[in-house]
Amino acid sequence: MSRIYTEAELLVGYTVRLDGDACHHLRNVLKTPLRSEVQLFNNRGQVCDGEIIELSRSKALVKVTQLVDLKTESHLNITLVQSISRGDRMDYTLQKCVEMGVTNIIPIISSRTIVRLDDRKKKSRLKHWAGIIRHATEQSGRTKIPRLTDIKSLGVWLADKTHGNVIILDPLGDMSLPTYPFKAKSVTVVAGPEGGFTDNELAVMKAKKNAPATVSLGPRTLRSETAAVCAISILQALWGDLA
Repeated sequence: MSRIYTEAELLVGYTVRLDGDACHHLRNVLKTPLRSEVQLFNNRGQVCDGEIIELSRSKALVKVTQLVDLKTESHLNITLVQSISRGDRMDYTLQKCVEMGVTNIIPIISSRTIVRLDDRKKKSRLKHWAGIIRHATEQSGRTKIPRLTDIKSLGVWLADKTHGNVIILDPLGDMSLPTYPFKAKSVTVVAGPEGGFTDNELAVMKAKKNAPATVSLGPRTLRSETAAVCAISILQALWGDLA
């Protein structure tokens, strides 16, 4: 059954008009026949099954047939602070971290970030990433789309307030995740660019974000697009979905 995000209120008997992206996805990508069943969800935690009663080039209407009690969100609130990587590497990170249950995503630019974006490219990239996040949410059975913020410099993010644990990933980190003194249900994972964070950036982050240590994910050096995915999967195993 196809899953589609909507901003509409979901109640039995309601007819929901889907947006243009959803209409295109159902009609042109999935080739969904009329009268097919689909599952709809919104960011208010409502999930329902419905039947497609109209599907054309410009319109898709779904009649809500029943509400569904679906509990797929993690009780661990995870924020990913990800240094922007090149091309589809960033797409991969966002897609997989959404599948792993990340709650908030903050793309940042640090001193060794290779990608340089002007205002026009930032807007275009954010729109593209929002699509990646939305489709990963639909595909993975989640009920809430993770929040994506504007692109920030590392300095701007350092000035923002952060709740819970802050875990800074570093191949030469002081400790491993299983030995990390985890004490909260909110955690921020900070992942660097291809060249990693500088020593000064690591020191400033530890001081300003009250992070007890940098964290290593093992004896091998992981690529920028892999590190956050690995870290979040470990977090979910130790303190989240499987805890």
